[in-house]
Amino acid sequence: MELGNAKLKEVAERFGFNSRINGVGLSISQSSFPTLSEEELGNIAQSGIGQGSVLSTPIQMAIVAATVGNDGVLMQPKLVNKVVDKDGNTIKNIDNKALKEDVISTDVANTIKEYMGYLVSNNLYRWPAFEGTNAGGKTGTADYMLEDGSEGIPHGWFISVAPLDNPQIAVAVIVEEGENGAGSAAYIASEVVRTAVLGE
Repeated sequence: MELGNAKLKEVAERFGFNSRINGVGLSISQSSFPTLSEEELGNIAQSGIGQGSVLSTPIQMAIVAATVGNDGVLMQPKLVNKVVDKDGNTIKNIDNKALKEDVISTDVANTIKEYMGYLVSNNLYRWPAFEGTNAGGKTGTADYMLEDGSEGIPHGWFISVAPLDNPQIAVAVIVEEGENGAGSAAYIASEVVRTAVLGE
């Protein structure tokens, strides 16, 4: 509430909310962060933790994780790194392209990575597949209302970046009606990270 809507929205928009992010080989729906009046203190607080009228796609949250892992540089999402023919010959390389250089400072990115690493390293009993990957992660819970006005079973989110000292992968998982991010979403993310980082 002390940060206020304007500041929260400005930072969210640096990460790509409220604008169309052009990917290579994939179409990305726009995520949104609300404009709220200063009297809407409850809604401002809710938006600060990704609740309320904040809407995000999984690719947007993967972009958030990747940008943190990449020290504040937002890269253009792409479906593949290269195209090869049936004989394995490279037909086309898809270059890496930075879309924004200073979404957050390196110091802020390092602080967030430290927090994300702490979350994973102190929860290995729940997410054993993260062990040995030097991953960072963040849980999320998305509340919503059903058409009849009752509360739906929350969706579970988990985002991850790994390894923290030299990030190679960013992951975002949403499990519809997964209740919270510490359950199925974290488990799925940990398996993806383990396969990508350790090849297991």
